[in-house]
Amino acid sequence: MNYPPYEYLDEDGDPAGFNVDIVRAISRVMGIDVTIELEAWRHVRKQIEERKVDGLTGMYYSKARSRLVNFTTPQIIVSHAIFVNKNSEIKSLKDIVGKRVIVQLGDIMHDYLISRDIAGAIISVASQEDALRLLEAGKHDCALLARLQGDYFINQFGLKNVKSVGPPIEPRQYCIAVNKNNPMLLTIMNEGMSIIRQSGEYDQIYNKWFGVSSVTQRLRKKGQEFGWLPISLVLLAIVFATGLAGYFWRQLRWKRGELARQLEEQRRAECALAESEMLHRKLIESTSEGYWLTDADQTTIAVNEALLTMLGYSEEEMQGRRFDEFVDPVDLDFFYEQVSKIPEIPHRVYELTFRRKDGSAMQAIVNAATLDLADGNPLRSFAFLTDISDRKRDEDNLRRLNDTLYHTLDSIEAGISIIDPDTLEPLFLNRQIRSLADGEKGALELIARWKDDICLLEQGGGSHRWEDFDESTSRYYLNKTAPTVWVDGRKVVILLTLDISDRKNMEQEVILAKEAAETANTAKGEFLANMSHEIRTPLNGVMGMLQLIRSTPLNSEQREYLDTALSSSKSLLRVLSDILDFSKVDAGKLEIDEDVFDLVELLQDVESVFRQQAKEKGLELRWQSSADLPATFVGDAGRLRQILLNLIGNAMKFTPNGSVEFEAHPLGRRAPDGSARIFFCVRDTGMGIPDSMLDLVFRAFSQVDGSYSRRFQGTGLGLGIVRHLVTLMGGGICISSEEGKGTEVFFSVNVKPAHRSAVEKEVEERKEEGSRQASASDGTRILLVEDERVNSFMAKRLLEKEGYSVVVAVDGQEAVSRLEEERYDCVLMDIQMPVMDGMTATRIIRDESSGVLNNVIPIIAMTAHAMKGDREEFFKAGMNGYIAKPVDKEALIQEIERVLA
Repeated sequence: MNYPPYEYLDEDGDPAGFNVDIVRAISRVMGIDVTIELEAWRHVRKQIEERKVDGLTGMYYSKARSRLVNFTTPQIIVSHAIFVNKNSEIKSLKDIVGKRVIVQLGDIMHDYLISRDIAGAIISVASQEDALRLLEAGKHDCALLARLQGDYFINQFGLKNVKSVGPPIEPRQYCIAVNKNNPMLLTIMNEGMSIIRQSGEYDQIYNKWFGVSSVTQRLRKKGQEFGWLPISLVLLAIVFATGLAGYFWRQLRWKRGELARQLEEQRRAECALAESEMLHRKLIESTSEGYWLTDADQTTIAVNEALLTMLGYSEEEMQGRRFDEFVDPVDLDFFYEQVSKIPEIPHRVYELTFRRKDGSAMQAIVNAATLDLADGNPLRSFAFLTDISDRKRDEDNLRRLNDTLYHTLDSIEAGISIIDPDTLEPLFLNRQIRSLADGEKGALELIARWKDDICLLEQGGGSHRWEDFDESTSRYYLNKTAPTVWVDGRKVVILLTLDISDRKNMEQEVILAKEAAETANTAKGEFLANMSHEIRTPLNGVMGMLQLIRSTPLNSEQREYLDTALSSSKSLLRVLSDILDFSKVDAGKLEIDEDVFDLVELLQDVESVFRQQAKEKGLELRWQSSADLPATFVGDAGRLRQILLNLIGNAMKFTPNGSVEFEAHPLGRRAPDGSARIFFCVRDTGMGIPDSMLDLVFRAFSQVDGSYSRRFQGTGLGLGIVRHLVTLMGGGICISSEEGKGTEVFFSVNVKPAHRSAVEKEVEERKEEGSRQASASDGTRILLVEDERVNSFMAKRLLEKEGYSVVVAVDGQEAVSRLEEERYDCVLMDIQMPVMDGMTATRIIRDESSGVLNNVIPIIAMTAHAMKGDREEFFKAGMNGYIAKPVDKEALIQEIERVLA
């Protein structure tokens, strides 16, 4: 097979060409005999790989082939070039896009063009000569051919209109291939190549075959004779004589010493190189980064396993393909820009997106460098790729989360500032804080204004809250700071700001309204207190005088008139008490006391109050209690009596005939605090209540009959007070009624079971009190301090009739003077008096530095002041007892005996 000018059969049928002359020159200087034979490429390649021949005159180096044969140092660098007609404007590969390109059949340029998809059409021809002649004739746009062969044919055939342009394409090393089993031959061939290069013989051979020579005609003639058979690459085989080794040593005995030394040095160098290459390969294969080696045209030469894993390709699928074939189209322009910087910036680091075999994107950091090798070796570029797809995905997710965070913070109605505590620099200001501060500048001014409070957080370590009033804008701000971690990992302070101006203004309005209400309530309380005092004072005189009259001899008619007057006075007193109680309920100041009481005794007492009234109306009045109900409890017997008196009083009022009943029963379960629950029922056969009015009966100032012609009198306060009292005692109340048939009221209260010792103590105290009342009045001296003449006369006469000795003082100052001169057993002290009131007089009496003979004498407040808190104030001033006007004789005597005990 002819492959001029490298090797071919000349006109005599002998091997000739550049490769043949190189091998013969080496054999001559090294003193070895060689036999050169012509064989088909497939046959020769198989023989060298099976190690049946000693070598081949020429073979392109590749990594895969180096595993099968040894390669000498390159005898020549072979590359392709663009060949064009001299009138063509094509100068480089970028100019052939879309053009009609000629290639030799079976040449690597065919696959090169297909892999890059840059030619408009590919025209394959049998030989390079055919390609050049087509260009000479002006047919097609260009051809991609081996440069040296193309230039050789242009010179030999005298083609005047064809030339080569552009940089070398796909440069490759062209070497002598040596049998793997014959390392000595490799050394000899490399040594011989070095000798002919140094002697200049190599240059002579090169100029002979790649310059103009007389062999052109012989070549053309021989080419015509053989017809330039289109048989695939056939190379010459070098077959060495079987007696090579013996002959070699005989011929080279004179240079054995020097050659042995050179061979040893070369062996050591080759071992070191092999060890270095092995270490380099291990490092490349062991790294987690992808390794990519390309030639000057960015064509893949070598890759490591990590890169194959990253992209999902096999090594065979990547070999021979350009780097940019794996780049995502979106980043191609950016990649070409990086390539254009190679002359100025050999070392480059940038991010690039690749497309894996499965079509997915891979984002990577590319650490690339370009090496300009010495000895005319072509450029090489290598890159290490770090897969950052996961990191980029995390960054995208974080960016989306940050966007969501910013959007969320902006949508919050509170002002939010993220602040660096070290610099007080705001890292983020949401929409609301900018709005509150009238812009970013205003927000920065507020942060500067609050810097001391913001720094307090860093010192204290917890959250901090404060309010601030900005006089320039008349705005109130509520701020709270707390430590947190920002999106970039920094420790920051989050400041929440609320504009509370409306709330503050409302609070001021509420405070003013509250003050106004309290003022009004105080005025109302003072009015009620004054009214109570002014009503009770004359009423006290009326009832007192009536009680005095009752103690005198009377006929039946007089006694009837007197009882009626007393009853009317007591009714008036109840109305007054209801008004005062309602005032206490309305103010939330009604309280429940706790004392031991006998429930049966209480029920009997209530029944006795209404016994006469029931007899007069012809009603049957009866009561009952369960046999298993304990007799004594701890609770407010007075309030319970008030509830029953109100309910039974109403029943008596609205029942013209029939009966009124009330009863008490225990409830099975106790309350959570251990108290007992007592169930009461008040039942009558009266006129009943219409269904439409049931919801009104417990409302204050409401009555079933509110007309001017109503039959029954009352304030409408009683049942409202009852409901509040029942609630205060931990119970509930309800009503059932049928118009014309009667009414039932049910209620329950909580009381505590009384211990036996408490009951016995109460009984003993009552016995002692009874015995005291029988004898204590004898000789007891009482100082009565009262400015109102009728009241003093009434009280003095009531007490004297009970056996007490009474002296009257008209004001507090006179009382103090008498106590400094005489001894008394008890003082009855009015509160509101001219000259000196009762409170002032009491404080002087209790003062040990005063001239009073007995600083601890019992003092009882006897006053018309019956509002909530009055009793406590009197006791705080030093008094021991309290009796409200109008005075009931029995209650007064009982209170005197209590304080004297």
